[in-house]
This record gives sequence, C-alpha cells and structure tokens, in this order.
Amino acid sequence: MKTELDGAGESTPVETQERDAMIRKALEGEITGCAMYRKMVKHTQGANRAPLELLYELERVTAQALETVAARYEVAVDREAATAEGLKLASDLLNRSWETMWASIIELADEYLGHFQRLAAALERTESAAAGRQAVEHEDAVIEFARREVGKASDSHAPLLDYLARYAS
Repeated sequence: MKTELDGAGESTPVETQERDAMIRKALEGEITGCAMYRKMVKHTQGANRAPLELLYELERVTAQALETVAARYEVAVDREAATAEGLKLASDLLNRSWETMWASIIELADEYLGHFQRLAAALERTESAAAGRQAVEHEDAVIEFARREVGKASDSHAPLLDYLARYAS
C-alpha cells in the first residue's frame, strides 16, 4: 500500500479508499469480537467466565477507539453482518475444549494483527495515529493472553489487565 501523501499534503484517492477499507475491516472486527465474547460470557460459568468478560471489555474499548476513527473519515460499517459473524464464531468456539478454543483464537488474532499493523501505518501521521497503535496493542494483548492460557500460565490475564489499565476509561 502506498502511504506517501501527494504533493498537496493530502491522501490520494487510492490511499483514501485503502485506508477506509482498513478502518471498516478493523471496526467490523471489533464489533464481531464484542458479539462473540458477549455470547461466550453468557454461555460460560465458573472460572472460565472472568477472562471472557475481560476480553469483551477489551474488544469494547478498542471498538470505541475505532468508532472515533470511522466517524472522522465517515466510514460506514455493516454492524448487523459483523454481529452475526461474532455470534456464529462464538457458537463454533464454545463447542471446543478450552485449550483448542484459545489455539483457534490465536490463529484469528494473528491474521488481524497484520491488518491492524497496516492500519496503524496508514494512520501514523494523522489525528488517528493513537487509535491505530491502540488496535495493534489490543491484538498483541489477545494473542499473549491466549498463548499464556494454552500454556496454563498463572498470569494469563496480565496482558488484558495491562491493556485495560492503559485504555479503559
């Protein structure tokens, strides 16, 4: 993706189109994550519920930051489709063992991490740069949590709590 500005200091039409598509995908991904974790919380009891609640909050906080970016650039999203996708993912993941579920989430999050990194680079010299970096940090936290959870680390919640301490209001 071309990221340089044209001679007038404005984004080219192609850059604008690419940026808007990345914003749309990022926000729809967070809406999907909110729906997914909300359903998983609703259908989970005991000690496994707490990390799902933290993940829902992490997705919500990140979606809120990306909502601001989408509004700034007037990017529309398909909330209904994103929510439906999240509910479908939750149903699939809830049918897996705890460790298998987190291994699957690592794969999903790894895909999104690359997307968020490209978005952050596209937003770097804009008023939305902080939101781009926040989206990357959010995905890093999810991946680190899931890796620790699969490895049965005693401090698996730490990456989520650290992220929320920085960004939750």
